Amino acid sequence: MRKNAFHTYIVSLLRAVEWQLNAYQKKRQPEILHRMRVDIKKIKALLSFLAKVFNDKTISASNSLPPLFHQAGCIRELQINSKLLKELPQPPLGLIKKMAIKEKRMTEQFCVRIPAHLLQVKQFVRRLELPDELPKRKKIKKYFKKKIKKALKELNLGERDSLHRFRMEIKKLMYVHKALPRRLRASIALDEKYIDRVQKKAGDWHDAETVIKFLKSVGSIPDNYISKMKEKEIKNFNALKSIAGNQKKW
Repeated sequence: MRKNAFHTYIVSLLRAVEWQLNAYQKKRQPEILHRMRVDIKKIKALLSFLAKVFNDKTISASNSLPPLFHQAGCIRELQINSKLLKELPQPPLGLIKKMAIKEKRMTEQFCVRIPAHLLQVKQFVRRLELPDELPKRKKIKKYFKKKIKKALKELNLGERDSLHRFRMEIKKLMYVHKALPRRLRASIALDEKYIDRVQKKAGDWHDAETVIKFLKSVGSIPDNYISKMKEKEIKNFNALKSIAGNQKKW
């Protein structure tokens, strides 16, 4: 029997994860890890969506990729933070060296686990079972309406923690929206260009806040540099609230 479009798309994402694992083992390029984590996020968002619209929790429970996602994330965090430190006016060379050693060790451990991860992905593909029919349009619309309402509730709280949750809700929502077959996507009245702008502002703010938290944890960064970053974070925070707060766009 012909699989529905979501099954086909999720399998294509899993095949991409397989390719990325093999490619990372050979090339060990940070961008490969980044793309792999994005694809895993898409898989998680789609499984969660399908579990909701089909009222079947076993669909989301079938996701066996969290350990792979977490291990890749730990390496990515080191890579991003090391790059950040190297760009400082007075980079802490000793710390950068320690982080490079740690990254190398974690990368070696990750590559040793790649055959096991590949097996896990292949098993995921084989046992992935979804309903043969597509979700009903009415259920999809209800899902989007509920998710947007939840996201805007977080936005209206106006706190940094709530904006993190708003950012994640919108990101997951757009992963699902872009995966919908064209005729179903057309029935969901979303202003994609506007939401892409919101996501860009959310990303800018999140990056600035993450930088500040990391630099403060280092403990040897000049206060004036952190102050400049804080000014940038506040500017991005207010810009995000301003553009996302246009209720008519939602």
